[in-house]
Amino acid sequence: MTHTRTLKKALLAALLVAATALLLIPLLSMPASAAIEYTSGYYTYTVTDGKATITDVNTSISGAVTIPSKLGGYPVTSIGSSAFEDCASLTSITIPSSVTSIDSYAFDGCSSLTSVTFGENSQLTSIGGAAFYNCSSLTSISIPSSVTSIGGWAFYNCSSLTSIQIPSSVTSIGSYAFDGCSSLESITLPFVGASLDGKENTHFGYIFGAESYSKNKGCVPASLKTIVITGGKSIDRYAFYDCSSLTSITIPSSVTSIGSYAFDGCSS
Repeated sequence: MTHTRTLKKALLAALLVAATALLLIPLLSMPASAAIEYTSGYYTYTVTDGKATITDVNTSISGAVTIPSKLGGYPVTSIGSSAFEDCASLTSITIPSSVTSIDSYAFDGCSSLTSVTFGENSQLTSIGGAAFYNCSSLTSISIPSSVTSIGGWAFYNCSSLTSIQIPSSVTSIGSYAFDGCSSLESITLPFVGASLDGKENTHFGYIFGAESYSKNKGCVPASLKTIVITGGKSIDRYAFYDCSSLTSITIPSSVTSIGSYAFDGCSS
């Protein structure tokens, strides 16, 4: 009798374990819960570790806009991917100094945007890929000296931009970052090519979408006349090959070597 009771208890325990496992399976297979989104005026945002990220903006927003430095009492530190996408009536934007990152496609398609201003002592460190993609009316942006990276396609088709100054704090620039900037007349940059270390893609046309130095001419805007280089230790061979529209290049004292044929074909 005792033996029978023992077997029944063991069987019941096994059934309970199995039932518990079956109940847990759906829970374990469920994806991690998405961050809770909040809304304040035009802005939708999430909060992580006490910091707010703007994830979406009502496309009816228009005119000159100053992004609030806080939402729900939390400091705004990031403008998320596609947050302002297609806000076609936006004409100017002021970004608070608390923002440390502008993510990919953040202002994609803001076709009426003419100027971007950053708060004093900006903490911005990165401008993501295609962040200002197709901002075809953009004429003015002053990149803060805190920025270290500019993603690929970041200013693609900013066709009204006539000049750009990239601060010396920047150590990497993605491919096609300034492709389609067809009105660009002058550019200031801290190095030539993709990165400060000069390990690869050292030709000037790289940031305009040139896959190799031989494609410089077809990718570097014909409007571009003046280049000011503020840093770097070397200019690689064929760096400015066939950049026939350039009329002025300023090279800093930090440059100690210039490769062969670096300015071959710079006929102007």
